[in-house]
Amino acid sequence: MEQIIILLLLPLCSFLLILCLQSFKKVVLNIAIGTILILSVVSISLYFRQNPSAIYHFLSFKIEKSEVNFSFFVDNFNVFFLIIINLISSCVFIFSLEYMKNDKNIARYFAYLCLFIGTMTALILSSNLLQIYIFWELVGLVSYLLIGFWREKKAATNAAKLAFLTNRIGDIGFLIGILGVWQFANTTNLDILQSQKLIFPFWIGFALFCGVIGKSAQFPLHFWLPKAMQGPTPVSALLHAATMVAAGIYLLLRISPFLSPELLTIIAYFGGITAFFGGFLAINQWDIKKILAYSTISQLGFMVIGVGVGASWGAMFHLFTHAFFKAGLFLCAGSFIHYLHQNPPHTHTNAHIHTNEHAQDLRNMRNLSTRLPFVFMFFSIFSACLIGLPFTSGFFSKEEILQNVFHSNYIFLLGMNIVSVFFTSLYVSRMWFLIYFSNTQSEEKKEEKQPENKYKLSFSEQFSIGFLGILALLSGYIFFPTTFGYTIVAHHSYFLLLLILVINFLGILFGYYIVKYKEGVFANNFVMNLSKKEFFIDDFLYFFEKIFIWKINFIHQIEKKLDLFLLRIGQTPVVLAHILAWFDRHIIDGIIHLFTWIAKKLGSQFNQLQNGQLQHYLTYVILIVIGIVWWLWK
Repeated sequence: MEQIIILLLLPLCSFLLILCLQSFKKVVLNIAIGTILILSVVSISLYFRQNPSAIYHFLSFKIEKSEVNFSFFVDNFNVFFLIIINLISSCVFIFSLEYMKNDKNIARYFAYLCLFIGTMTALILSSNLLQIYIFWELVGLVSYLLIGFWREKKAATNAAKLAFLTNRIGDIGFLIGILGVWQFANTTNLDILQSQKLIFPFWIGFALFCGVIGKSAQFPLHFWLPKAMQGPTPVSALLHAATMVAAGIYLLLRISPFLSPELLTIIAYFGGITAFFGGFLAINQWDIKKILAYSTISQLGFMVIGVGVGASWGAMFHLFTHAFFKAGLFLCAGSFIHYLHQNPPHTHTNAHIHTNEHAQDLRNMRNLSTRLPFVFMFFSIFSACLIGLPFTSGFFSKEEILQNVFHSNYIFLLGMNIVSVFFTSLYVSRMWFLIYFSNTQSEEKKEEKQPENKYKLSFSEQFSIGFLGILALLSGYIFFPTTFGYTIVAHHSYFLLLLILVINFLGILFGYYIVKYKEGVFANNFVMNLSKKEFFIDDFLYFFEKIFIWKINFIHQIEKKLDLFLLRIGQTPVVLAHILAWFDRHIIDGIIHLFTWIAKKLGSQFNQLQNGQLQHYLTYVILIVIGIVWWLWK
């Protein structure tokens, strides 16, 4: 119980403490590093616990006649995820000490990281779908803050908004699925659902899968992930290798026992399409982080395929190995970018190369293999794992999935997977050879010789990359099937194994040819332009944004006219009231004042008759009597 409390509360306490001590940089860094190291030790210690599974309740309430239990539970499955998350987070935290040391908002950066680790840990340990959804949304919120960390960059804020809104589309389906589970089973507790051995109706299962489509960047909601590379590179390593995007795979693995065979087949094809398009879109990019982002999409597709064909162990195994070598690739890319920021590329005739994102452009990374040999050595190891070269971790895990696809007799799906394997070896080898080979002689003559800044790789960078390199090499040899209760496919097809090796070799050969003889540039045709322009998704989003803005402006204009109309209607009684007030003030009051004036004047005249002299009164009486007599006489 104490371990669970530490895992849940320590990141939150660190987040609050760092926010309160932002001005004390050294204290903040010590808190952040200490937090993640403690979390790593605690998560590893859970592996050696005595109870294979345990549930810790903390909140219960009733909805109608059904009881909802919010609790955290520990089993081999989520301990597996916790170890991955905290080990990679440790490397990212340590790497960030150097990468972010000159950033004025480094305290806020580490505060966000601690909060992210806390929400992700709570999501993994949650035992209830509704509880998972709550922390699922919190993970999305913190990822929004991390992707848009550099607020002064418009591209970063736009990418954060795109990621947040795109994930909300999938999350609507996820919420509908949770409500459907409640209606179907009167509970959302995973332990109760497992004990009942239920199979969800198709629509409920697919609605839950919509959450996976959004969070794990599956087709057609995959386009947010490459844009999310606008955040700091260590954030990309954390979010897009082992945590945020892995949350979708975690959910899919949790709900897979409740899904119908028909839905699992559809899920497998979703993964196949995602793996194919992710690989295809990566082969003709120049931005190294964008290549790695599309690579992540493709590899997540392979994991979804594994779940769809019933190879949950293979999907989990590939998630494990992929987390280490993909995080390592991102950190290596971060070192390359860090180097180019300190040593900007020389100016030459290829002016189009040097954009604001010049440090991420592969064309500016030529010959970095000799300038950063340590980084390039591990970059080569991670690349080999991503391709799936023999005896690497990626080879074991990816081959496990492909063998299950082969034995499941999904011929079309297998064909897409084979092509995806070719794309993977092609874009990785193209990326590797572009960094390995130096500039052409013609370019070198045109470059101006400038003194190169001395760049020394820090210990934090070396440790993070080296540690991930060791984990990437060893992860494929760890015997997980007996530990986590899964079994490897019994009969491997050596024909498929040989075919994969040949496909990988052809992809590497083609990548070498493109870089050596074509400078990494593919033929300018419609198909390659689709890859380069990312199926014109940016144009579509721009067009959609313009339509959306036009609609907003149109509605705004209608609202203004409606407000003006309502204002005029509202002003009519006011105008009428002013007219009546004027009539009352000048006409009615004038008449009253006139009669008052007349009465006053008459009163003043009659008042003069009463002067107190007797002879005047006698004169008045005589005149009145004469007048009466005259009137009667007449």
